[in-house]
Amino acid sequence: MTALSLCNVLNVRCGRVGSMENKISKICWNSEGWKFPPGSKGKSAAAKSFEAEYGYGHEEWVFDKTRMIEGYHYAFLRPLNLKSDKHVGKIYNLFLYTITNSIKYFVGQIKNAECISKKESRDIFAIYKQKKWLNEMVKEIERAGANPKTFMETSPEIFFNVKFKFENVIRPEEVEELSDDDLNISTTRYKLLPRSTDFKFVTESIDEGNDGNFKSTKTRKRIYKVDSSFGPYHNKLQNALCTF
Repeated sequence: MTALSLCNVLNVRCGRVGSMENKISKICWNSEGWKFPPGSKGKSAAAKSFEAEYGYGHEEWVFDKTRMIEGYHYAFLRPLNLKSDKHVGKIYNLFLYTITNSIKYFVGQIKNAECISKKESRDIFAIYKQKKWLNEMVKEIERAGANPKTFMETSPEIFFNVKFKFENVIRPEEVEELSDDDLNISTTRYKLLPRSTDFKFVTESIDEGNDGNFKSTKTRKRIYKVDSSFGPYHNKLQNALCTF
């Protein structure tokens, strides 16, 4: 997918979608498409970062389709995790990005992302517990070689903070490297940012010989392909579908 077609698909050249606010959220790196925790490879190595200490992030399941409740997927985004209820009830047009090896990548867009209350988080947590989904998630963390201690200690009130329908998710086939010149990401901390302008993606020059004398200065879109390895996701999805 070219940079231009990506911009068109994701509406990244538009200021707003309707009256909805455009926001940017950082999520932890995940080499398995944010369906389950893959392990610590590629994640932040900063000594004080959560993912460096425990080997996973709470955003690992952002695009997991195996645990749906009445058509909604419930997830956690760290920039929405505030002591106040500032975001509760808000509906955002979210753009997600991640960082690995000090390089920023554009992940995708979630339209109509609804920020939920602590009460709704508790209610959904109870359903996850009843369905034994929490036990499954703990096993996924352990399978990735990570420490589930803090996961099990997370308060039900802040376990989830956003819900959305997958019909409102738009993602490129491959994550796209963002240029250092991009003005939207003013900090790489887990802070909800406004999307103020077009996203800028990295281009790289390609050499084409011209009679052995000159090389062209054509550019092409640089695309980073997410590493893929065998995981339990497809089996889980198949099993989930068989229950309907």
